[in-house]
Amino acid sequence: MVCKCAGANLKYKLLGFESGKGLGVIMIVSTGKIMRVKLVELLRSEVIDDFSPAEVKAVHKKFFSRQEATTIYDLRDRNEQSWMIYLALTLILFALLMFSSIAATKLIVLQWMGIVVTPGTFLYSLTFLVIDGGCRS
Repeated sequence: MVCKCAGANLKYKLLGFESGKGLGVIMIVSTGKIMRVKLVELLRSEVIDDFSPAEVKAVHKKFFSRQEATTIYDLRDRNEQSWMIYLALTLILFALLMFSSIAATKLIVLQWMGIVVTPGTFLYSLTFLVIDGGCRS
């Protein structure tokens, strides 16, 4: 017998619902595979035994309300596009910070201004635009 830690899903994780179809979206933790299961079949299977109490409650709430109740697991309620923009801005910020650190070792001469600077000076200042752009979206 395996001791289940507080709320830890050992085999399956509830990702959400496809409400129009009455499906639960489940991830197999060990492989990362995503499967879609009808709520009726989900309640009868051993998959629900591995869910956390909050996930079991959400499945029952969704099933017995005939898919009318909104839960935190509803896929249509999540704003996935905002998260993808956040991910893209984070990757751009990371790349700019890495390149500015690498470029900080080289010196360039700006003859028209009469100064010697590193390219990292310009790349690092772009990171502030990325950070400010992310706060406004």
